[in-house]
Amino acid sequence: MTVSRFGGFVSLVFQTRRSVWLAVWLVCGSLIACSGSDPAELMSSAKAYAEKRDHAAAVIQLKNLIQQQPDSAEARWLLAQSLQATGDAVGAESEYRKALSLGYSPDLVVPRLVETMLVQLQHQKVVDQFARQKLSTPKAQTDLLVLVAEAHLGLNRGERAQEVVDAALQLQPEHAGAKVFKARFLAGARKYDEADALLASVLKQYPDDADAWKLKGDLYHYGLKRSDEALEAYRKAVEVKPRARDALVGIVRVHLSLGRVKEASEALGQLQKLDPGLPFTQFMEAQVAFAANDLPKTREILQKLLIKSPDNPQVQELAGVVEFKSGALLQAEPLLRKAVKASPNSTVARRLLMLTYMQLGQVDKAIDLVPEDVIDSSDSDLIAAAGQAYLLQGSQDKADALLRKAAGMTPNDPAKQTALAVSRLQGGETEQGIQDLRRIAATDTGVMADMALINTLVQKGDLAGALKALDQLQGKRKDDPMPVLLRSRVLMLKGDAAGSRQVLQAAIAQHPKFFPLVKALVAQDVLEKKLAEAESKVAAFLATEPKHSAALMAFAELKAVRGAAPSEVVAQLQKAIDASPDVMEPRLALVSYQLRQKDVRGALSTAQAALAAAPDNVRVIEALAAVQVAAGEHNQALSSYGKIAAKAPESGMPHVQIASVHAAAKNWPAARDSLNKALEVEPQLLAAQTALVNVNIQLKRIPEALAVARQVQSQRPKQPVGFVLEGDLQVQAGQPAQAVAPYRTASGLQPELTTLAVKLDAALRASGQVEEADKVSAQRMREHPKDWGFLTYMGERALAENRYPLAEKLYAAVVAAQPNNVMALNNLAWAQGKQGKSEALLLVQKADKLAPKNPMVLDTWAMLLAEGKQWAKALELQKQVVQLQPSQPELKLALARYQLASGDKNGARETLSVLRKLGSEFKGQAEVEGLWKQL
Repeated sequence: MTVSRFGGFVSLVFQTRRSVWLAVWLVCGSLIACSGSDPAELMSSAKAYAEKRDHAAAVIQLKNLIQQQPDSAEARWLLAQSLQATGDAVGAESEYRKALSLGYSPDLVVPRLVETMLVQLQHQKVVDQFARQKLSTPKAQTDLLVLVAEAHLGLNRGERAQEVVDAALQLQPEHAGAKVFKARFLAGARKYDEADALLASVLKQYPDDADAWKLKGDLYHYGLKRSDEALEAYRKAVEVKPRARDALVGIVRVHLSLGRVKEASEALGQLQKLDPGLPFTQFMEAQVAFAANDLPKTREILQKLLIKSPDNPQVQELAGVVEFKSGALLQAEPLLRKAVKASPNSTVARRLLMLTYMQLGQVDKAIDLVPEDVIDSSDSDLIAAAGQAYLLQGSQDKADALLRKAAGMTPNDPAKQTALAVSRLQGGETEQGIQDLRRIAATDTGVMADMALINTLVQKGDLAGALKALDQLQGKRKDDPMPVLLRSRVLMLKGDAAGSRQVLQAAIAQHPKFFPLVKALVAQDVLEKKLAEAESKVAAFLATEPKHSAALMAFAELKAVRGAAPSEVVAQLQKAIDASPDVMEPRLALVSYQLRQKDVRGALSTAQAALAAAPDNVRVIEALAAVQVAAGEHNQALSSYGKIAAKAPESGMPHVQIASVHAAAKNWPAARDSLNKALEVEPQLLAAQTALVNVNIQLKRIPEALAVARQVQSQRPKQPVGFVLEGDLQVQAGQPAQAVAPYRTASGLQPELTTLAVKLDAALRASGQVEEADKVSAQRMREHPKDWGFLTYMGERALAENRYPLAEKLYAAVVAAQPNNVMALNNLAWAQGKQGKSEALLLVQKADKLAPKNPMVLDTWAMLLAEGKQWAKALELQKQVVQLQPSQPELKLALARYQLASGDKNGARETLSVLRKLGSEFKGQAEVEGLWKQL
């Protein structure tokens, strides 16, 4: 005897079910008797229900009939019709096929069968199965041809669709469906008056033709841009045919085009009542969700649709758009690529695929997508995208011609005008580009030019100009929190933390549910070491929005910063995962945290759970591979990255990731092979080229590394990256003099970049060209007096060379501009302290208030106290420093100095003993031994 592990519960369920069935048998006598046992009676009843449009009742009767007569072709035919009328396209398709197989008239069945397939977006199947079908009557054949033309149109094969419709009109010149289709082509050719006249003639002859009314709505919506009349026509179509789903879709799309998402959702509700499970309906749900900017919901719907209709280019295109907008470029690329392949004339998919490749750094692939006759295209957006691609390639003349053409086609389109201005900026016409952006921003109600102008001014270091541009932007977007967020960031760059805090607090009061504002204010709290206040702000937000995954993640991050137990941080991140199980960011954040905590086993478990939730998510597979590398499971990591490579065979990045695994294992030849494979797939993939330079350096193949760097220079002659690569490899090869020329070229290409100026100065000094370095750096500071990064670098160099008056001058300039810059305050205090200036203590105390327990600040404070022989406080502070940074021997050496100078020989002996054990690992051993001898 067996015993169920659920005990008596299962028996109870089974008893309950037996009791229910027994009751049914007792009441009805038998199952067939419940519904009437005479097939003729069931058929008659079903037909009566169908005539009264009670198709649900008809379906019940017909199913009972089919139980008795499963080979009744007429019953299958009638059941299919009723199922189609109730919106069950899948069931209807199945029954139509059974009716056909049982010999029911193809003239009746085939057109209706094709209708159900089109509703399921099975355009390719319709073409494959019925494009060559021949029916016996002209009416049936014409009906079928019109439906096949619809399928071709769904596949963006407009010319073929027109050929099929012409054949239909030859069979039946007055066929309403064919004439409506011809009107569609006239509208597509922008012959709106002819299309309108043809539709008027159809509606005069057939006033209840829902398809004609629906197309009239399309004509007025898309062609004549008369939204009110379009809605009137769509509503008329629904009036004459309540199940006119295409017309309901038209109503939804008119509202979406007017930005009326609420009204669109209401119209969608009518469609969902008719056909809730149809792919067609689900696609519209996705469009409405997309219009509401609900990307997670849009993605969820489209993922289900891609399973049902994997080859539908409209679904692929929208899915690609969602991933593009989400920044998931590796996921967007295959979707958009398939959409372009299936629908070469789809300019939206082509343009977004070009933009995807550009953002991935695969400019050559973007160029390949540019049509040869792009300059003659009627799509100005496509022309502008082509111009941007040529701009990135360095083909300035081609780019300028295309961007001018796009801007000329739409002189009132600020996006094109902005793109042209950006082209001028990149072409070196900085002032002209800024003037153009200012002009566009001043007259355009949109914000694209404003954003480009603000970004350009920030990059130039003109923060005052950026704030002025933000004034204009906020005037346009008074109720939009984004300009406030940008203002706070610019104020922080300017060193005005108080001003940033003020604008954020005011904006949060106005937009309490916009978490990025709270997050920005919390980031300021963290910078100022106000961790308790930061945590309370996020907690207050979560009190009103308890399932906000970004806020939950931020709360976990704050707990980690405050030193909470790892278990507490993990639990908080798990809450974020539970709040949004379909969102991968919290899962990936947990993997990252566990790796930082050296909890490789936990990270592996989290990554595997994420993979189970999203098996095709590239970011998740990448995270799993990273964990596998950390665990030393290099073969498994190679397998994971291999899966990514299989998903994106035309992408070189997976091979770069495979190379990184080989590099982690010090298998440099294998890394080089993987990088070469990446470059076979994408010859201009910068990530692969950069990595290949470094791998060749590891293999001591300097000439080969140099050849790669110079190839990058030839591919990107107006970008500094290739020249930086050459300079870096020369430095690593121990030839700083050979790095000077490429660094100089790179700095000339982008003089506003601090890092390039720093590299040039360092190379000059390392090669003994000190006078030239002083000359170049002095010129740099004259031409870029507000480059605080370069002034900071020069201050650090002056400190390292014990040139304290110069260091003081440089850091004083930085502090004057950025009074709350902790590092600048600390270094200024050090420079003044080394000169015996008493005000240094005030500076370091201010730095400590801004950043309590900062080890570098405490180290400076201890040094200043030691200079004044205030040993007790100096020792107390330096011991705190060592506790905070136990792995830094230089800080222990400072402690030993203070201990010895203060007479604490026992303490000094203990500290020095620890340092002596480090041996040659610590370069300060000579001083350690010198102090040891003084004990």
